[in-house]
Amino acid sequence: MTTAGIKDNEIMYKTNYPRGCLFKQLQLRTNLKAAPAIYRVELIDRSNEKILMGGRQFMADALALYTDLGTLSASEVEAAFSSMA
Repeated sequence: MTTAGIKDNEIMYKTNYPRGCLFKQLQLRTNLKAAPAIYRVELIDRSNEKILMGGRQFMADALALYTDLGTLSASEVEAAFSSMA
């Protein structure tokens, strides 16, 4: 796999959650050091801790995971993942 056009730690997509939510944002970013799973989907809590939801080798797989998590409302995200924060 070639990573010539991919920058390390580039945030490709992000979704911000409302101020009252336990989590601040959901993001899809690159991490070239984690090869072969260079695409990471992470939840970031209010204290800026990154919680890895999954690493994927292919952009399409990472985008599918990001989209699935992005369809959840802020309250659904809190209910499902509050024990991870």
